[in-house]
Amino acid sequence: MFDPPDAPSTPRVHEVTASSAKISWHEPKDNGSPILGYWIERKEVNSKHWTRVNRALLNSLDVRVEGLMEGLTYIFRVCAENLAGPGPFSEPSERTVAMDAIMTPGPPTPWIADTGKDSVIVAWKPPLYNGGGDILGYHLEKVLVGEKEWSRCTEFRCKDLTFTVTGLTEGADYYIRVIAINDAGPGVPGVTEPVTVKEPEETPAVSLDASVRSGVILRAGAALRLPALVSGRPQPEVKWSKDEKDPEAERMLVETQGRNTTLCIKKAVRADTGLFRVSGTNSSGTKSAECRVSVMDVPGPVVDLKTVQVTKKNITLTWSDPLDNGGSDILGYEVLRKDAKMKLFRQPMETASCKCDITGLLAGEEYDFRVIARNKFGDGTPADLGPILAVDPKGLPTAPEKLHYTDRGKSYISLAWEAPRSDGGSPILGYVLEKMRSDASEFEPASRKMFPECCGTLENLSENMEYEFRVHAVTEVGDGDNCKPISVRIQDDEIAPAITILKFFKNNCISVKKGSSIDVPAEVRGLPLPTLRWTKDGEELLPLEDKLSLESEEVTRTTLRTKISLPGTTRQDTGSYKLRAENCWGSAEHSVRVEILDRPLPPRNIVLSDIKAESCYLTWDAPEDNGGSEITNYILERRDASKKKSDFELVTVHLIERRHGVHKLNVNGQYQFRLKAENRYGVSDGCDSEKVELRDPFGLPGPPRNPSILRATATTMTVTWEPPLDNGGSSIQGYWLEKRERGAVYWARVNRGPVTKPSVKGLQHTVMKLIEGSVYQFRIAACNAAGVGPHCEPTECQLAMEPCNPPSPPGSLEVKDKTKSSVTLSWIPPDRDGGSPVKGYIIEVHEEGSPDWRRVNPADKLHPLTEITVPDLKEGKKCRFRIYAVNAAGNSDPAKTGDVLVQDILIEPTMTLNVNAHELLTCRAGTPLQIPVSFSGRPTPKLTWTFDGPAECEKKNDLHTLPIDSEIQMTDTSSVVLIPESKLTHSGRFIINAENAAGHKLLKVRVTVLDLPGAPRDLKVSDVTRGTCRFTWKAPESDGGERVKSYFIEKKAVNGKAWTKVNPACAAQSLVIPDLINGQEYIFRIRAENRFGFGPLAETELPTKATDPIHPPDPPTRLKIRSVRRGAVSLTWRAPRNDGGAPVTHYSVDLLCWEASGAAKDSWRRCNRRDVDTTSYRVEDLTEGDEYEFRVMAHNEAGQSRPSSTVGPIVLQDQTCAPSIDLKEFMEAEQRSDISIVATVRGCPFPTLTWSKAPAHHPEQRAEVSYDEHINKVVSDDSCTLLVQQANRADTGLYTLTASNSVGRASAEMRLNVLDEAQRAG
Repeated sequence: MFDPPDAPSTPRVHEVTASSAKISWHEPKDNGSPILGYWIERKEVNSKHWTRVNRALLNSLDVRVEGLMEGLTYIFRVCAENLAGPGPFSEPSERTVAMDAIMTPGPPTPWIADTGKDSVIVAWKPPLYNGGGDILGYHLEKVLVGEKEWSRCTEFRCKDLTFTVTGLTEGADYYIRVIAINDAGPGVPGVTEPVTVKEPEETPAVSLDASVRSGVILRAGAALRLPALVSGRPQPEVKWSKDEKDPEAERMLVETQGRNTTLCIKKAVRADTGLFRVSGTNSSGTKSAECRVSVMDVPGPVVDLKTVQVTKKNITLTWSDPLDNGGSDILGYEVLRKDAKMKLFRQPMETASCKCDITGLLAGEEYDFRVIARNKFGDGTPADLGPILAVDPKGLPTAPEKLHYTDRGKSYISLAWEAPRSDGGSPILGYVLEKMRSDASEFEPASRKMFPECCGTLENLSENMEYEFRVHAVTEVGDGDNCKPISVRIQDDEIAPAITILKFFKNNCISVKKGSSIDVPAEVRGLPLPTLRWTKDGEELLPLEDKLSLESEEVTRTTLRTKISLPGTTRQDTGSYKLRAENCWGSAEHSVRVEILDRPLPPRNIVLSDIKAESCYLTWDAPEDNGGSEITNYILERRDASKKKSDFELVTVHLIERRHGVHKLNVNGQYQFRLKAENRYGVSDGCDSEKVELRDPFGLPGPPRNPSILRATATTMTVTWEPPLDNGGSSIQGYWLEKRERGAVYWARVNRGPVTKPSVKGLQHTVMKLIEGSVYQFRIAACNAAGVGPHCEPTECQLAMEPCNPPSPPGSLEVKDKTKSSVTLSWIPPDRDGGSPVKGYIIEVHEEGSPDWRRVNPADKLHPLTEITVPDLKEGKKCRFRIYAVNAAGNSDPAKTGDVLVQDILIEPTMTLNVNAHELLTCRAGTPLQIPVSFSGRPTPKLTWTFDGPAECEKKNDLHTLPIDSEIQMTDTSSVVLIPESKLTHSGRFIINAENAAGHKLLKVRVTVLDLPGAPRDLKVSDVTRGTCRFTWKAPESDGGERVKSYFIEKKAVNGKAWTKVNPACAAQSLVIPDLINGQEYIFRIRAENRFGFGPLAETELPTKATDPIHPPDPPTRLKIRSVRRGAVSLTWRAPRNDGGAPVTHYSVDLLCWEASGAAKDSWRRCNRRDVDTTSYRVEDLTEGDEYEFRVMAHNEAGQSRPSSTVGPIVLQDQTCAPSIDLKEFMEAEQRSDISIVATVRGCPFPTLTWSKAPAHHPEQRAEVSYDEHINKVVSDDSCTLLVQQANRADTGLYTLTASNSVGRASAEMRLNVLDEAQRAG
């Protein structure tokens, strides 16, 4: 027999990362049986349960535990197993936090921010790489330029990103370096450029604060602050001014501290409104800034308050705007009044102007008035006026108005005027007229008496004398003002006639129906009285009894009235009535048009035409008189004239035009017609026509003449003819055509409707849709109103086929080539072949000095082609050519050339690249490169090649400069350069030059050889976290001649074997790599891709470990005092919201004490002697009666958090409160398991706790629980636990916990159900 093995030694933990840790141990004693393997378990320190790491027995003495949570604290244990079974577990290992190791940080990036007389301000950016831990601070060091020993500038670590280095020598040059520090220690320093220590000189810069830069508006009484920044080297002298004057020292305080200066006024007043200026002056100059300050207040009192009118019921006040409007526009005024005997003003009135009419006053009372101006800031200072007595003033009347004369004679004049606008408060007693002759110098009364009315007549004046007249009113107060005088000559008025019609007639026209009465009254004015004459249409009117009356009467010596009356009007009264008035000074006329409306007269002159067997056509003239209204329609009636007594029957009443055709009458019948006209006033009498007998006046037309076929095609024929000699008495309405094939019996009609429109050349019609090859003939018949006449003789037979004509001349004849003895001609076939194919061409030439044309091609043979070379010509001679096209119908007109000189042609070289340019620009490295060129010219040009590129070149055939590995092939018309294996150095330009006697041509061919891209450069990994990192790189030095379109990145764990693709494609030069495993080390590689594929790989040199940077945690939250007892306080709190990337390892509690005597506060001191692992703590050994405050800090791997918000202060003394219990209502457990019934208990003093039990169905049979090894009670500071060891069915029941203290009593129940195996299976 043998036993399980002993426990292994305590495991040792090393090589810890954020997600794994390596565990090792020593082999234990096997107790007689070889050890088969080991089981490893782990536990998070805050957990109650162990978790097995390996699923199968492990044969080695170490293992790497994976899957740890970064920041959590773990312990590990190991047990060995042999054939007897597993042995006991080892002691737990030391606590281990899962986190990556921290490296020293990278260099900061420093620069010189400023210099002084003996100091330098250095600023820097944090390192791009923080080593995996928080930067704890920075140290700065300095060294003189040329020396090697660095001296420390900072006594303590600098937390900020700026620092002022002091104690430097003015004028010396220094290097400054900055070193970042984290938990791993100081990193690589970052060094500044050399700096010279000196005080810089800067022109002053003055700027007002942004809040006041655009001006300040404030209420009177408010505080005014004008902050400004004045900078410069040396520091400028600051000076403030207001409106170019020094500020008042008593009210305006200037505070200057460093570069900041502020002008303050505790209580601003309106007088502070103005332009404030701050200026800075130093040795480099002076600068200033300005600010407009507006102090707003209520307006001041109005000025010049006075009355302008006082009556017994009304008083009008006026005033001027306040001298000070308070900085805001006056919105209006409030006017108040009061009886002089009263104390309070009342009845406020609002007005926007500086005038107010106050009404409703009591006559004879005295009033006081007050006016207050108002702006948007409120009512201003009042201005008072009074007392004012409300009585009407009695003054002189004003002057009369509009003095004029109404009549004058040889010794008198009549004057009129209007009363004065004001009588001065007294009734007007009368008016006094005054006159002054033109030869006098003063006015004199014109009459001994006053005129009571506004008119009067003055007599005994001198004829033809010029007088001036004026008038004034007289009251009991006295004489009023005289009016403006008028000047009048005393003589008879010279008045030319003027006619006024006393009735209104629209447009001077009178329109009435027959029988209505008319009167036209008129008034005629003139002096002497004019003579009157009434006329109608130019004839003088005389009175007619009962038909026309004329009346005239004299109204005044200058006015006549006259009237013409027509008691019963007829149509004959229509006309233009004119009144004419004449005197020695002229004449006047006025006309009135009179329209008498009646029914029209009958129509006239009925004419019957176009008489046929059953129809006829009527025309007539309009009535002589339409009754003064437009004819609306005509009424037509008819009767059978073959009967002696027959009535007229209505035909139509809707005739507008004066013509009408009557149809569907009795054939060959006799009729008489009657016409009536109608207007809006009635129907006229009838007008009868003569009797008419209906007869047709015509017969059928004769046959058409001279039919013939004008032209024919394969499918159409055009037939022409002449009209018949006899049209049968009626005009020809059209023609009908018929066709017949030769040998056929029946004729077929061609047209669907009669041919009515003759063509330009006569009567003709084109027959369509004929059958090619058939023979046709045609005949024609004419038709008129009587019908279709006989057919004409048929035409001659005609075959349906296309006509044949000679072709048109050949086109585009040109000289294609010339030599010393020949000319080559070319042309294109004729546009038209004339209906027959062109058989060939005849070419003729006329040489200079020869009289005749010579045929080039044989006489019996036509030239079949459109090109020919004419040989045997003499050099230097001029020739002309002509060409005929020939078909079955004959020769065409010739196509001719001008004079052609026989000589050789010089043609400049031309070159053509016989390959697509795109192929040369996208040639793949390693493939053959071929550049073929075709060239031409006369004479044959000389061709040379030159290469412009990086490849090494040599002379080919002593003519061409080409790459060494190239080949060249030449013919008379082509040349090819061949490179068997192209390289990147073959990219460049191939310059081809062709030259002959006619000129030269240059062709440049660009060749681009493309290849795979190179490897990416400068690979960097940054911003590493537990799951991601940022991978950056630079583009390859060579992109292979083609743009890099993407990059492919792969990753591999350091201890792994396979590379994993990170991304499908990346076009940028930076990528965030996701899905990293916390704590794992990785290597990355990358390659670039262009259009031709992937380039070589580039790999990172150092591995990268995936882990988060760690920071101190946030402070704990919700710190509370749970209970206070004599000498102790219980605190609770919640864990930080952010653990800083590492688990919170423990907490520390500080307190601050106030002594009972009220002495000053003590400093904060630590309460806990050991680390607090939970979120609650009991602070003991406190002094009763003192006051305490508490705070809590959280700790993780990175350090201590900021303190939480404090709780307290609280006076330490016993507190009393009734007990309370928090207990579950139901609990279920398995048989033979350990059960813990936990209740949370509160109460002060702490209550006495008693557990009792009752059967589940009989709660009244409750009994106190007896404590033994099976059931026990455990009491802590805030809880009571009932422990049931190895529970059985008998433990099922109703458990009650009762808590009692001096304050009260509480109880809580819980039902426990213990299940046996049968119940679990069910």
